[in-house]
This record gives sequence, structure tokens and C-alpha cells, in this order.
Amino acid sequence: MAQKIIGVLTPVLDGFYFGKLLTSISRKAKELGVCVLVIGTSARYYSECCASDYVDGWIVIMDAVDDAYVQHLRNLGKPVVGINTLVDVDYRVTINNKEIMNFAVEHLLSHGHTRIAYIGDTRFFDAKERYSGFMEALQKNGLDEELDCFFDLMQMNTYDTAVTMAEQGLPFSAVIAVNDIIAIELINHFKTLGIKVPQEIAVVGIDDVPMARSINPSLTTFRIPVEELGYQATELLVQAITDQAPEIPPQLSAKPVYRNSCSCHAEINILAIEDPADTIQYLNNMMSRNFNLGVLMQSYKNNETKEMKWLLHTPLRRGVVGLDDSKLKDTYRVYQFNLEENKGKRTMGNVPPSQFPPREVWEDQSFLGKENVMVLVPIAQEELVLGSMALVGLGDVPVQLMPFNTTFQLANFFASALLREAIHSELQSYSEQLEIISSLTHDGIWTLDVELGEVTSKGGIFNVLGYGKDEIPMTLDAVTKIIHPDDLQKARAEFDRHLSKQMPTFEVEFRCRHHKGHFIWMQVNGNAQFDGSGKIYRVVGSVKDITERKRTEERIRQLAYCDPLTGLANRLAFEQRYAMLLDEAKANNSRLAVLLLDLDRFKLINDSYGHQAGDRVLRYVAQQIASHMKPDDLIGRLGGDEFEIVVPHVQNAGEALDIAETMLERLREPFFDGEREYYISGSIGIALYPDHGADAETLSRHADLAMYQAKEAGGSCQLFVPGSKNT
Repeated sequence: MAQKIIGVLTPVLDGFYFGKLLTSISRKAKELGVCVLVIGTSARYYSECCASDYVDGWIVIMDAVDDAYVQHLRNLGKPVVGINTLVDVDYRVTINNKEIMNFAVEHLLSHGHTRIAYIGDTRFFDAKERYSGFMEALQKNGLDEELDCFFDLMQMNTYDTAVTMAEQGLPFSAVIAVNDIIAIELINHFKTLGIKVPQEIAVVGIDDVPMARSINPSLTTFRIPVEELGYQATELLVQAITDQAPEIPPQLSAKPVYRNSCSCHAEINILAIEDPADTIQYLNNMMSRNFNLGVLMQSYKNNETKEMKWLLHTPLRRGVVGLDDSKLKDTYRVYQFNLEENKGKRTMGNVPPSQFPPREVWEDQSFLGKENVMVLVPIAQEELVLGSMALVGLGDVPVQLMPFNTTFQLANFFASALLREAIHSELQSYSEQLEIISSLTHDGIWTLDVELGEVTSKGGIFNVLGYGKDEIPMTLDAVTKIIHPDDLQKARAEFDRHLSKQMPTFEVEFRCRHHKGHFIWMQVNGNAQFDGSGKIYRVVGSVKDITERKRTEERIRQLAYCDPLTGLANRLAFEQRYAMLLDEAKANNSRLAVLLLDLDRFKLINDSYGHQAGDRVLRYVAQQIASHMKPDDLIGRLGGDEFEIVVPHVQNAGEALDIAETMLERLREPFFDGEREYYISGSIGIALYPDHGADAETLSRHADLAMYQAKEAGGSCQLFVPGSKNT
């Protein structure tokens, strides 16, 4: 009997909710003798139906894929179980969301609250049910439904919600949030606005994430049985794919957890997160890992990246890679690797995405070992998908706090390295072709009579420049006047080097002014001729219009070293210049500031208005940052909504703070995008050289930690590295 395999489609692969869910699905599947293929979709552009030819059934979590994708799976005769999703599925496992909301409202009523608001959205199944349950609870308990008590996160973020409530004089005495993360954000914003929780307004969340215990005041919430959700979904799907009559499980119940945020009394425990030292160490390890991987992959030569040895810096050792075949449509070139046995990669031929990873790997126990799960992610850079990779085990799926998207980051590193190798190969090939072509073709030839200073030209060079033959006096002085002023000194220096016989030929590239006023690039080659006494009497050479080549080279340079969305330095260019600035600071015994900026609640813009709107916001932010920085300052977009700035020659900590505050002030200016108006804020972490570190890795890590602390403080602020005297 063939091994049964279930697929899990999820937008996120780690964190408290998704990490626990995937772990529980894997555990229950192993107990039932079933293998699991987890596919991380990132909920944006995923369209590949990987493994759909042989996976027996599917679990869809939240907005991992759209209705059309799920309908395709159902058309293949595969049962689909949904967890917190609005897409049309065969079966669902659910939580008693409406009972939760009724219980929450009645609990707040017991504290005397009759003006209760709700903050959330209706994008997911649970969120939609919670909103519906909240409105039903108001009606059931005779509360005023006429009040505008719903704050829609699709229209307004948590900070704006808190500000609106404050400006309205707190028309509500209590608020229920769709989940704990939103509730915690709201509490932090209330603190920033000087509103006391629970004295002036009570707050209740749902989930019971670890941070709910550590925030002050601690958060009253409802403990969602996440692991039981995974168990139920897996058991239900396995029944469906093994021809058993599926037993629809009852709704799961959430347990109320009473704490201080609603005026219930609970002991404040600022270290309530389990093993906080382990969490901090995990964050440090992740930052160090990403930095090391970035440096390592830059050093790889062509095709070394595909050996996958860079995964030795992670817990992952075995997997399968499928890369798009440029010659065959909808085809992956597949190879398998096992770093534990150090056998290198094994080519597995070509398969369509619907058969990736090849079914044979699931039957290979020496490859899977004790694992029953593989995690598949697209190898992608921005919107460009290069293939997919499937990694054995959940070793890179942590359950700490918020999602860190670690596996997606690995795939992004891989995609960046593959693109860099492709660009390097194309650039090398292009340069070789240009060299051959330039030796065969010219736009004109010229001769300089040294004694008379007269220039004669044949060919179409004057047509290229837009001049008639009589419009430029044919003298050396007249010709040099159309050379761009910034290039003239270089051209003369190269000419003089040749005349002094330091160089066998004269070759230089410079810009010449076109008759219409713009400049075009020219490549000029020449060779001086000497008489019997060694005196120069003539120079002959060729000239060629290389404007298009220069444009192409600039486009290639932009691809290799610039972020395609914002035009800022990408990670490769940023790290190279970062190292140079740090070396200069060490040599000059000067200070250097590292600022790490992360936009607050940027995901809400993407989710609400789409990624095109998000891209326009990112371009605007890049312009705002760059507009007040000095030419020597380094600005890079490292991915997503994260920007890093390196400022040399900083005098003291106060100057670094002023720079950060100016940056935040520029961001707070309203951004008008068509009919929409955005108010953008960000959190900035700051580290100084040499105060907070002597190398780029340490400085960036400290700035990152400070940035996360700034976010925890409510965002829209700047902080120095935690624990420093400048904090």
C-alpha cells in the first residue's frame, strides 16, 4: 500500500500560532502513519500546485491560497479541510468564537462596562465569526448597538484607533480585540497617549500568546487550543483519505484567562514568557545566522550555492531542490541533497511542479530518517519565483512569540545568490561580446594633425552627435569643448599618458554634448605616430557611440547592486559599503552611527490595499529618508519594510538621535496616494561605533535589538541598543 501523504497550505511557517499548529499536525500524522508536506505560500503570489498529482488530501490555513486554487484541488478529487479560512472547503475544524465573544461581553458587564467596542476585521473565518458573535452579544445583553462600536482594521490601524478613542473622550470603557497581538498593540498605544489600562479603559484579547502574560498590565484573554485544532484537522482529513466516514468534530472551546487588563487581579509577572533567556538567545542566533549566510553566499563562485552546504549554518541537512528549466515550460530540474552523508547533490531529472518533490523521496527511509514531514517554500526574490525547495523536518519552525519567517528567509537568500550568479554570468558574457563587436565596428575614424591642431573625420560620427560638418570648427580645441566638463580632465590625462609613451594606445570613454543639448557616451581609441627623430606628428583613431552599452551596464549594475523597488542599495551593495565606512571610522578614530528603521504596521497597508499600494509607500519612505541624508551616508533596503542607514562622522549620541528624529518627522508627514492619505510611522534602533560594537555584525545586531525594543514601546520612536547608557 502506497504511503499516504497529506498537504498543508499555510501563509506562515513559525511563531506561536502557526508553529504550534504545524507541529501538532505533524505529530498527529505520525501517530496515524501519514506523511506531511507543509507548503509555505506567504499568502501573496503562490500559484504553483506543487505535489498536487499525488498528495491525498489538503489542510488550508487562513489565506494561504485563494478560492480558485482550492477549487483546483477539489476538482482533482482531493478532500480539503479548512482551519480559520473563508475559502470553500469540504470540512472545517472550528472554535466556539461566538461563545467566546458572548462570554467576553458578559464578563465586562460584570465589571460594570456597558459601552464596549470591538477592534478587528472580517478577513478570516474566526475573525468574521468573532465580529458576528460580538454584535449578537450586544443585542442579547440589551446594549446600545447604535453606537459606532466597531473599529475595522481594514480601514484603520491600532494606533489610529487609540488616537480616535482619545480624541472622542473615550466613548467606550472597554474594548475587545480580535486577537492578543492587536490587544497588546492597543495597550501600548494607550500608554503612549497617557490612557491608563484598566482604570480608564479595559482591554480583552483572544489567543493567550506568551506576551499576554508579560505585558503590564497583563492581558485578560481566552486560551485557544491551537494544538487541538491541528489534531482535529489531521484526524478528520486522514479519515477522509482512508475511505472512513469522516466524523465532524465538535467546536473547540477556549478557556478564559483573567488578568489585570480588565480589572481582574493577577500577579504581574514581567518574566512570564517561558525561558526568556532562550528566546533572546534565539533572536541573537537568528541575526548572526542571517548575517553569516549573507557574507558566505557573496563569496560563493558560480554553482557553489546549489551544493546547499550553506544550510550547515541551520538545523536543516536534507532536502530536494527544483529550479525552473529555462528551456522547458512548467518544468523543474530536480536534485536531492543530504549533507549528513556528505555525498553531494544527486540529480533526479525533470518533473512538473505538480510532481515536486518527487514521490520517490517519500518512500526513501534512509533520506527521511525519523521524520515524516517536509517543508516546501518557493525560491523567490520579490515577485520573481525561481523554483521550490523542500526541506526535511520542522527544525527551522520555532514557536517563539511572533513569526520570524526563518524558512522563507533561507529561500530568499538562496534566490538572491542564484540571481547574483546569473547576473554575473550574463555580465561576463555580455562584456566578452562587446569586446569582440567593438573591435570590428566603429562609428567613425579620425586623424589629428599635431602641428596644425586640425582634426579630420570620416564616417557617421557627426550624424550621431547631430551636427553638420560645418557646425564645429575642425580643431582640437573646438572638439574638446563638446566633451562633458566632468570627463575632460580624464580624457586629457589618458591622451597625455599615451603621448609620453606610458601606454601603447590611447583609449578613453567620455560624454559628448549632442547638438540638442543632451550628452551621449563615446568610446575613443587612438594611436600616435612619430617621425624618425621621435617627434609626434599625427594621431589616428576610431570613435564609437556607446550610449546604449552604458545604459545597459547601468541597468545591470542596478539589478546587481540596487533594490529594484526603491533604487536604494540592496544587501550586497550595502554590506560592501558598510565595511568600507567602518574601516574608515577605525582609521580616523571617528564615530559611526547605525540606524535600523522598520515601518510600523506596514503589513496592514499590504493586506488592506494590495502590494502595489505597499510598494508606493516603500518608494515614498525611501525618498523621504534619502532627501535629508548627506551624500556620504549609506542607505539600504534589506527586504520588506526594513531600512538600514549608516552615518559616518557622527560627533555624539545626541547627533544620532537628532538624525533619527528628523527621519521620523519626515515619515509623519501625510503621504497622498491618489484618493488615499497615509500616516506612516516607524521604529528606529540605533547603535554607535565604537560604543556598541567594533564590527558590522555586532552593530547591526544591537541596532536590530534596539529597534524591536522601540516597537515594543509603541513604535514611532527611536532607541539606542538596550542596556546602553544612551538608551
